[in-house]
Amino acid sequence: MKALVYIGPEALENCDVPDPKPASGEILVKVWSVAICGSDMHASLGHDERRTAPLILGHEVAGTIA
Repeated sequence: MKALVYIGPEALENCDVPDPKPASGEILVKVWSVAICGSDMHASLGHDERRTAPLILGHEVAGTIA
């Protein structure tokens, strides 16, 4: 799948990443839309030690169960 990956402070890269494989008790969501919020913007500037590169930012998702 395609993903915009945070690779370091002020650096994002459009990458191909493996499709996720849900574990037992999890579901797979086909994402139709995703957004980033202020905390993602803060992280992408390298101002959040909890979010280290490489990382796919964006946690506000709309989709359907696949």
